[in-house]
Amino acid sequence: MGLPTDALPDAVALPLSVSEWPVAQATPLNVLIVGADDNTIDAAIATLVESSCQPTCWWTPYEPLPARGTHATVVIRDVVTLSSEQQEAWLAWLNQEDGFHPQLIATSSMPVYPLVADGVYLPELYYRLNTVLLNI
Repeated sequence: MGLPTDALPDAVALPLSVSEWPVAQATPLNVLIVGADDNTIDAAIATLVESSCQPTCWWTPYEPLPARGTHATVVIRDVVTLSSEQQEAWLAWLNQEDGFHPQLIATSSMPVYPLVADGVYLPELYYRLNTVLLNI
């Protein structure tokens, strides 16, 4: 079953064709959604979460990291606001070798790469979150 393109906001430019979405859905890709409009971001997240049909964890920077192994999809809000300690914690969480590899859907109100270039955001974490970049 492909991604319903009518469920996406008009501002979202998909790097994949509709015919390629079944492959993308079969292999859960990590997605970084960058945009200033919360409603548009929420609509994109809803579409991605609905297409996964798996348990989802919604995380914000004000909570402890989620338990491993309990959710197939983890939505990480406001990744641009992560402290150095939180970035290190997420990277350690992602690098655990226990066979658990959830899909990550991360959001940011501004581009994250400039923070990587300035040395304030871990490049390893950025590239783990940014398999697919949606600028909306």
